[in-house]
This record gives sequence, C-alpha cells and structure tokens, in this order.
Amino acid sequence: MNTKAQIKQKAYQYYCKGLNSKEIAKLLNLSYRTVQGYMQKGNWKQKRNPDPIKIIAYNLYKLELSKKKIAETLNISLSTVQNWSKQFNR
Repeated sequence: MNTKAQIKQKAYQYYCKGLNSKEIAKLLNLSYRTVQGYMQKGNWKQKRNPDPIKIIAYNLYKLELSKKKIAETLNISLSTVQNWSKQFNR
C-alpha cells in the first residue's frame, strides 16, 4: 500500500519529468488540486533542475521526429511534448 509520502515522491518524480498537475493527478488517481498543493508546499518549481529530457526532446524535435514518436521514445505524454513544442518554436 502506498503511503502519502510515497505518493508525494512519485508525484514529484513525474513533475521533474515535465508533467503538469493534471497529468500527474490522472496517473496517481488524485485531484489535480491535491497535486498543486503538493507542488506549492514543497516549492517544487524552485527545486526543479533544468530538465535533460526537455533538451533531448528539443533535439529530437529538430531532427523532425513526430511529436508522438518523441513522446513514445522518452516515455512521456504526448500533451507534454505538444506543450514543449510551443516553446521550441519561439
């Protein structure tokens, strides 16, 4: 059985991979507001290091791989790749 601390840790790991609160909530069967509370109380934004997965995704994007293929390759959600691609185009 997962304890609250284990759930928070798993949520934080997903956050560090680039998932948003709604995506994390869906994966962990939680309310997205609960996940947002974890994020806020834990100061996750300040703890987060530059994301190497995002850099890899950017490089794959520049190689003209499809967003779906990037998501499958990096084992992240398609919506995360789509959100990142908006930043890549800037």
